[in-house]
Amino acid sequence: MAITNIEILFEPAKIDTLLQLAIEEDIFTGDITTKTLIPDNLMVEGVFLAKENGVVAGLPVIEYFFSKLDKNLFF
Repeated sequence: MAITNIEILFEPAKIDTLLQLAIEEDIFTGDITTKTLIPDNLMVEGVFLAKENGVVAGLPVIEYFFSKLDKNLFF
């Protein structure tokens, strides 16, 4: 049975709290792995490739999360 027209609800305040916690984790020392391996000016592009049919959950949350990190990102 196919499900259509699903409304996805999430609470932006909770996403904002999670984002803030993630940033605070590295605020004093920075993320040493990122600083060591990834140049500051690196630009990347990603692709999700599904090898089989399935369900991807949480895309609106991911889009919101990344839009808060960097206004120049698009999803």
